[in-house]
Amino acid sequence: MFKDWVMRGFAAGLIAGVAMTVANRTLVALNVSEQLYAYWGYVLVSGTAFRTLSEEIAGQLVHLAFCGFVGLAFTWLVRKEKGCYVVRAVLWSIAVWFASNAVITLFNVTLLLPVGLDTIISHLVTTVIYGLTLAKALDYLDAR
Repeated sequence: MFKDWVMRGFAAGLIAGVAMTVANRTLVALNVSEQLYAYWGYVLVSGTAFRTLSEEIAGQLVHLAFCGFVGLAFTWLVRKEKGCYVVRAVLWSIAVWFASNAVITLFNVTLLLPVGLDTIISHLVTTVIYGLTLAKALDYLDAR
């Protein structure tokens, strides 16, 4: 099932996205962060904030799909190289985090702006969790 790099990359991205989501929801529940990734996903596809549970679920699915595609892109970049992906995956995830925030700021997506320093730092932490999990999931799937 995971013989080709496309499936491995998307699956590793989804696995990392789940870890990122658990960390994000935990930080929001602890009032360390003020923004769910589900909110981010729903705003980007609908242009509005979610109001119902089904809209929140849709936003979370959008975010997980985005995570899968980010994992797929990372796997494409490193597909010729096997081995320890940890540093590359963490740097990749930070680059995507920075680019995502830059695009949201440049296009003035008002429903996602402004964010406080607490949310910026917590999103950076969950981004590093994504990168670490992406690397380990890809190592695991490569070995299968």
